[in-house]
Amino acid sequence: MHRILSVIFREHFEANETKTINLDLKVEFAGEYTGKASNVYLYYMPEAKFWNEGIQAVIQL
Repeated sequence: MHRILSVIFREHFEANETKTINLDLKVEFAGEYTGKASNVYLYYMPEAKFWNEGIQAVIQL
């Protein structure tokens, strides 16, 4: 199994601002999956992390 880690660094978010990132992905295995939890924090304040649960997805071929 391959593991892929993506790190996205973005500066200057405004309060309640939303960013959309479009990904083109190749499906090889159908199923129900849950991604790993993720977090976000200011560059110099890792003690103030905000955590999100992993995203759930259903993949159909």
